[in-house]
Amino acid sequence: MPESLSSQLKEDARNALEALGDNSKTAWELKMALKVTHTRLHLALGALVERGSISLTPIEGTFKVERLAPEAAPIPLRTDRPKIAAS
Repeated sequence: MPESLSSQLKEDARNALEALGDNSKTAWELKMALKVTHTRLHLALGALVERGSISLTPIEGTFKVERLAPEAAPIPLRTDRPKIAAS
């Protein structure tokens, strides 16, 4: 992943957590609050799910996004994944 994309993804994930606060919101509400594209939001949410920071529950054509307590985080962030080379 190019460094600029990686840093943008980290920033989007951090902003999503800040916008979420201690409340649950829908993915649509987060998208509107952050003013980012659908793709960028879902990449950030995927990263947060992988870290165990949030949970996603499908509801009415979108997702309910809930912040997880650190002790509830089910999956640690993996750093041993191989990098995929761009073609």
